[in-house]
Amino acid sequence: MRRVPELRRPPLRLVCPAQHEGEQCLTKMEKRQPPGFAQQALQERPCAGSSDGDVAIKAGLLWADSSLTLSTFSTSRCSRKDRCERADEPFRFAAALSQCVKVTVYPASIAVSEPSVPLGVYRGGGSSSSSPITTQQCTSALITYVGCIHTPRLICPSYLPCLQLLLKVSDVPDLSAGITCSFGNLTEVEGIVSGNQIMCVSPAAKDVPMIPTDQDWFGVELRLNSKETGQMLTSTEVKFYNCSVHQLCLSCVNSAFRCHWCKYRNLCTHDPTSCSFQEGRVNASEVGRSPGTRRRVQETLARIDLFAALDDCPQLVRSEEILIPAGEVKPITLKARNLPQPQSGQRGYECVLNIQGVSHRVTALRFNSSSVQCQNSSYLYEGMKISELPVDFSVVWNGNFIIDNPENIRVHLYKCAAQRDSCGMCLKAERKFHCGWCSGEGRCTLRHHCPAPTHAGRWLDLSSRNVKCTNPRITEVGSCPNVTRMSPP
Repeated sequence: MRRVPELRRPPLRLVCPAQHEGEQCLTKMEKRQPPGFAQQALQERPCAGSSDGDVAIKAGLLWADSSLTLSTFSTSRCSRKDRCERADEPFRFAAALSQCVKVTVYPASIAVSEPSVPLGVYRGGGSSSSSPITTQQCTSALITYVGCIHTPRLICPSYLPCLQLLLKVSDVPDLSAGITCSFGNLTEVEGIVSGNQIMCVSPAAKDVPMIPTDQDWFGVELRLNSKETGQMLTSTEVKFYNCSVHQLCLSCVNSAFRCHWCKYRNLCTHDPTSCSFQEGRVNASEVGRSPGTRRRVQETLARIDLFAALDDCPQLVRSEEILIPAGEVKPITLKARNLPQPQSGQRGYECVLNIQGVSHRVTALRFNSSSVQCQNSSYLYEGMKISELPVDFSVVWNGNFIIDNPENIRVHLYKCAAQRDSCGMCLKAERKFHCGWCSGEGRCTLRHHCPAPTHAGRWLDLSSRNVKCTNPRITEVGSCPNVTRMSPP
């Protein structure tokens, strides 16, 4: 065996060591080296199929050296190949271990009103491991190629508080020296390593920055660091969320997080047991995701559960358009779904209309869970230049508990006389307004506001036969614009 020269080791490179792949990567690597490159290892053992002993193996690591770099490869066996069958695969080499590790968090989000939550970190490898919090097991599923380590994906129900670092035991570093869990700039705690489990404790709610008012979550980077080297092994994002920012049932249960709506407390919460009683709770969908066909089935079930949750929310349901003549005393009857019955000590229903910046509250009567009526009232708005005014309104109960209005149902106030000061303009009004021309008073109005019809004061509307405006008036004389005069031939 030739004498091994003294070499200065550059930083090592990692290579994908999956089964039967080491020799393929090695063959490609060998062909890149100049002939006669040296090797360095204690207790060297020539590689099978290598006639000149240029490659040596020590303790399951393959050491190869050229004039430029010294590289190590984890492999159990190697042999020469005529070609590298997977040479074109991306990410065959990695500069750092963090490029090889995939981490999945269950749950990936924590309610800010919860105390510190223990997060179980799993390095997958043989069989599945039970959760450190409960005895329910994560189930092993599809194995996928991620970076340069083949990683088994483990799927946990979303209610299991476990953070999973998914690695093959043979491909992860030895963690016996310890590991730390760093949550952004908030906290850094020591991870408790026990077998193939690592326990981290998340920051308490008081340590989490204020969540921005325009969103319901705040993201923190979770980094897993080696205590021995100080190097980061991998990182992922953990979200801290606040259900209470949702003021309406639909936005609550449609949240990306595990939020529940308490009907009788008008409260969005992560804790369903905080609702007054079971019948007053609208549950969020908690169906998890899993690979392949099972994932599609689970996602379909999740959508069904979500639609069911949305249907369980108290809400107004679209019916026919609500048209109210300005100044007319009328009730407003609305269709709804799941209207709560106020409990002892709670106030009843009201309709709130916002007309030109002024709020008008009107007592409402709940007939049953699917119908409510704003009691008789009249509504006015200023100006004769607006013939129709859409008005935002809401139905509330117990003072300020708002019923969802997903269809954005509005009340439309209108005036027949606005911008309709002639018979011709009046008859052009849409039929839905039931406007007509009162000849005796010379104005556009509703029929019951026109005196008893006489020959001189009859009622004209589009429903009349052979309707014709009488006594047309010429109010203005002038030249027609954009008219070209033609000279006689």
